[in-house]
Amino acid sequence: NKPRAVERVIAGQAVMDGAGVKINRVLTQALQRRLPQERARLNQLTLDLSDAKSRHLRETRHRLDQAAQHLQLLSPRATLARGYLLGMDASGRVLRDLSQLHAGEALQLADARRAVHLDIQHIRELPHPLDSE
Repeated sequence: NKPRAVERVIAGQAVMDGAGVKINRVLTQALQRRLPQERARLNQLTLDLSDAKSRHLRETRHRLDQAAQHLQLLSPRATLARGYLLGMDASGRVLRDLSQLHAGEALQLADARRAVHLDIQHIRELPHPLDSE
């Protein structure tokens, strides 16, 4: 009885080993058939990633260039280049109102390219030029 049981176990093991070999062979063949497809897919994904990185970099550079141009337009020197003057008292504080000026004081004026120092001798009030429009 025991020898037959052992023979059956051994026979079953042989069948299992044979099935395992067959399964292993079938899986290996399936993987070998699929490998070129997956390699091609990986190559395409690599190209797509490279294209996406390049596109993102171009878009980021464009946005950065636009922001730099916007900042340039807002810079004080750009404002002065459009024809404005910057008035400051003798200590360099920006004048926000002409009532801050007094005869005998110094005044600094700056445009986009240079600055000058002026001594105020006399102040005479005039009608505002925009009031005549």
